Amino acid sequence: MKSLIRKKWDRIPILAKMVFFGVTVSLFSIILSDYLSSITVKTAIEKHFKGMLDDKALEFRLNFSRYVHAHSHAVQSFSSRINLIDYIKKQDWSSQAVKMEITSYKDPPQWVPPRTILRTFANPRNIILLDSEGRAREFYNSWDGEIPEDLKHPTKRMLNLSNNISYLTSLDETPSLVTSKEILDSDKNRIGYMILSSPFDQEFINASQGQALKSFVVTLVSEVPERILVSSDPTLVEVNQSLDELEDDFFILKQEFFEYGSSDMVFKFVAFLPKSKIHEVMGPISQKDRLLHLVLAFIFTALFSLVIYYIVRRIGLMTKRIELFSTEILGGTPKGKERGDELYNLEERFQLLTEEVKTANSAVQKKAEELVKSEAQLVQAEKLSAMGQMAGGLAHELNSPLAGLLPMIEKYRDISDEDSEAHNELSLMLKACEHMARIVKDFSTFSRVSKGELTDLNLNELIEDTLSFSVGRLRTKGIQVIKEYASELPNFRGEKTELQQVVLNIISNAHDALNEGGEFTIKTDHSDGRVIMEFSDNGIGIEKAHIDKVFDPFYTTKRPGKGTGLGLSLSYGIIEKHNGKMKVESEEGQGTKFIISLPAANVL
Repeated sequence: MKSLIRKKWDRIPILAKMVFFGVTVSLFSIILSDYLSSITVKTAIEKHFKGMLDDKALEFRLNFSRYVHAHSHAVQSFSSRINLIDYIKKQDWSSQAVKMEITSYKDPPQWVPPRTILRTFANPRNIILLDSEGRAREFYNSWDGEIPEDLKHPTKRMLNLSNNISYLTSLDETPSLVTSKEILDSDKNRIGYMILSSPFDQEFINASQGQALKSFVVTLVSEVPERILVSSDPTLVEVNQSLDELEDDFFILKQEFFEYGSSDMVFKFVAFLPKSKIHEVMGPISQKDRLLHLVLAFIFTALFSLVIYYIVRRIGLMTKRIELFSTEILGGTPKGKERGDELYNLEERFQLLTEEVKTANSAVQKKAEELVKSEAQLVQAEKLSAMGQMAGGLAHELNSPLAGLLPMIEKYRDISDEDSEAHNELSLMLKACEHMARIVKDFSTFSRVSKGELTDLNLNELIEDTLSFSVGRLRTKGIQVIKEYASELPNFRGEKTELQQVVLNIISNAHDALNEGGEFTIKTDHSDGRVIMEFSDNGIGIEKAHIDKVFDPFYTTKRPGKGTGLGLSLSYGIIEKHNGKMKVESEEGQGTKFIISLPAANVL
């Protein structure tokens, strides 16, 4: 059943599969990105508001403190006015007049500073004059409330605690601010007291904040239990509500206990911002973001379909090239035109090509066994040339679509939202395509036919370029590659393709000799005008009796069908051609080391 479904799936053109996949991914991305972006936008806005709210809470707190302290500054200024001192001296507040009634004013009396001066200070609700014994004599009440009884009979303790400072206390069970000051004559004799008092109520809080509140609500909260004592806007935050009741509808800002030098009470200063303000900001943003996601999803689907169409055409051309190589170079049987998944067809062609290459390899191996060393090398060269032609064709066909695909992916990645899933996926696609382009470039370079031209080479770069061909095989087997490259190596002159073949042969031998999880170490150095490369592994090693034969043609310790015995022989000849030296050190069961030295550029 599974094989039948697989066959039917393989017969569906890849373009149809990819369009279906693109539409599905786009729809899923729209839903997911809309959900994630709403969370992201909400989180970002809340974070922005949180930072702003902390600053606002501090501003409210400072405004409140300044307003409280303004009362102590006011009493110091008012009590030292000359007209007040002259007024008190004229009054008969002797001890014989203890029982006289307290005079109360609704309009400002003559001893109260003019309104132009009052505006520069806090505006207290109650101003009380006391005689030198601390008995209340005259009241000025600037509001409609009643004068607290506690102010009509102030205690010595109240006068001491409020002297020249702001004193927070309860007057007739109402949280209030009291500040007082002795009134002294020119001889520094006390002739009376002045008390300024204001209840902590909505008017007091609003007066302390001025125009700073706007959408905020500022409150005073009792310590235990946590309930609202005073609110700047009782319609939003009601008195006697607990903080727990308000958490769902408000942001609660920077709760601070505060007290002053003299205080009978401890308050919590709390500011609130309705969460509805954030929803008002998020609404238009979410709508625009959702529309943008729809447009981007449509564009992505269309462009993705075009790119897949272009790639499918290139895969078709690659399949034809492989078939052409198979028939013309390897003598294979041409296969009829097939419909369905282009990648499936390409896979089949590769499988057929592999069989044909194995057949051709067997034929070449049989011929090589009958020829002398020079004939064997010639056959090997012809085989490498044929493989080079195939490699060049494959590299060409892969390079063209990659050249068009890379700028496209990069363009649409750059215009996408950096935090979106599409941006991350496009970045991964870009990295994968760039990796493919580097491999194709290296493969193309390696496949070029050697012209025997010597060029300046860097040993580390030569090894790295060659290692890129085999790193996948090594990783598949779990082999760990350890690099110990020397820095500032001198250049040397050589034929790059031939030397890459030497390195590749040694890597291939190490791969076959190592068990899973083995270690393969590459070390470079220079000494006495020569550059040196060492390749060592901890594999099975070579028996002592066979170590002198490893460079002989057709000699191999591998199982039949695993090697021709020509790799190390050819490598030895290439190194000698470059005036170099190649030797092997090995111990059975401990591993093998190949050491190659070549003359530096200034020595050749």
